[in-house]
Amino acid sequence: MNRWAVLAMAILLGVAGVLGWKVVSLDAELDDARAAIDAGERASDALSSRLDEANDSLDAVQMEAETVSEDLSRLQRRLRHSQHCRGPHLWVFPEEASVGDSVSFVGDCFLGSGYGSKKEILGGYRLFLIRQLGDSPETECEQIVGTDPLDLDLHGDGTIEGTFAVGAEGYCFQHDEGPRPVVPGVYTVGLGCHACITNENLTIRP
Repeated sequence: MNRWAVLAMAILLGVAGVLGWKVVSLDAELDDARAAIDAGERASDALSSRLDEANDSLDAVQMEAETVSEDLSRLQRRLRHSQHCRGPHLWVFPEEASVGDSVSFVGDCFLGSGYGSKKEILGGYRLFLIRQLGDSPETECEQIVGTDPLDLDLHGDGTIEGTFAVGAEGYCFQHDEGPRPVVPGVYTVGLGCHACITNENLTIRP
C-alpha cells in the first residue's frame, strides 16, 4: 500500500471519528431536548390541574354570591311590602348560625322612642339575643347574649342594616350570677332596650 493510500485511510478514519463524536453529541442533545419536553408537559399538566381547581373555587364563590344576592332580594321584597309601620321589623340571614359566626340583618320601622339615633341604640342594650332558660324558679334564666362586634347603620326613614357576631355567653336578666354559655336553640333578637324585642329569631347551632 503506497503512502497516498495510507494517508487517505487515515483521513477517512479521522473523519469517521469526528462524525461518530458528533452523532453521540447529537444523541445526548436529543435526549436533553426530550427530557425538557417531558418536563414541560408535566408542568403544563400541573398548571392545567391548578387552573381547574381555581375554576372550581371560582364557581363555588359565584354560587355563594348568587345565594347571598337571592337572600338580599328576598329581604328587600319583604321590606317593600311593609306598607305600614306597626312596630319595628327585623330580618337576619342566615337564620341559623354558630357561636362566633357573622350574621347580617336588615329592618324597617325603627322610628320613635329608643330609635332616635344610632348613638341612642348603641348606648342601651344594643343588639342582643334573648331566650328563657330553665324550667323551675331555681334554674330559670332569661339569658341575654351580646353580639360584638356589631356594625349598625340607622337611616332617617327608619330602615336599619348591619352585621353582628354570635356571642359565646350571656347573663341572666336581674340575676347576680356570672355569665352562662350559650345553649343551642332558638333565640329572639332584641334591639335597643330589654323590652324592645323584634319579630325575628336566630337559631344557634351546636
